Amino acid sequence: MPTAHIENLKEFRDSVANFANKIVVEDVKTFIRAVAFTLYRNIISSPRHPVDTGHARNNWQISNDVPSSTIFPQRNTKLTTEQLLNRAEGLPQSGAFTTIWLVNNVNYIGFLENGTAKIEPFKFVAGALEKTAQEFPEG
Repeated sequence: MPTAHIENLKEFRDSVANFANKIVVEDVKTFIRAVAFTLYRNIISSPRHPVDTGHARNNWQISNDVPSSTIFPQRNTKLTTEQLLNRAEGLPQSGAFTTIWLVNNVNYIGFLENGTAKIEPFKFVAGALEKTAQEFPEG
């Protein structure tokens, strides 16, 4: 009988430890998702982000594990920040993932961010990264 009691106590301890590990992992996943969504929101709402036809801004996408390769074809359709955030809400809020991807597959997005010999850089991604870092201070 005492052996059964010790085995149950060990099982209980192991169960509590597993539960605690799961909670910590879920908290980390929740935090990572929050940072990713905040960065996404800060990029698409950045006043630095140039919007002519809306094509580049409309093509920011967020996904789990595999980066999207989609290019949304709508030109001259300037989606609102709210519409873009609603599209991103399709990202699963729970479950396993290894990576969250934030991508823009428009072939000129790098030129808008970093500039060229003829175009000044807009640095909207760099600005969004700075703003996001301020929203999630260390500690």
